[in-house]
Amino acid sequence: MKKIILSLVALSLAAAALAGGNSGIKNIPENILNKAMSDYPNAKMEKAEAKDEDGKLTYEFKLEQGEAEVEVSYDKDGKLIKSEQDIAVKDLPEAVRNAVSTNYPGREMKAAVKKVEDNSVSYEVKLKYALFFTKKVYFDESGREIPEKLK
Repeated sequence: MKKIILSLVALSLAAAALAGGNSGIKNIPENILNKAMSDYPNAKMEKAEAKDEDGKLTYEFKLEQGEAEVEVSYDKDGKLIKSEQDIAVKDLPEAVRNAVSTNYPGREMKAAVKKVEDNSVSYEVKLKYALFFTKKVYFDESGREIPEKLK
């Protein structure tokens, strides 16, 4: 029954995406669509495409989940390659919020992105420095700052 429901969701998603002009959906196998919809059941698909990167086939999705934008990539077997998802600053792990307060006192956190790649999670935090100046800083889940060149 679960397979039938996921298949119907994937087909509905495909039909909606095609109606919206997203023709890349036709190049996405059903198992990959099912995986994306299983991982992000409440998301609306904005874009889907198959890409050949260095001889490796990947499937990339741009989704909208409520107010948040999500970008996610899967390999040909449906394994997550990477994802980036907008999150509310209040949803950052406490260790990350504490590290920002300690390392950047007085700086306002304006936005946050949760990134998953190679089974590791990191966070991008956008800090306000002046009226029109912001800076992005990066942290792992424990609140350890990641140098920008290693992000």
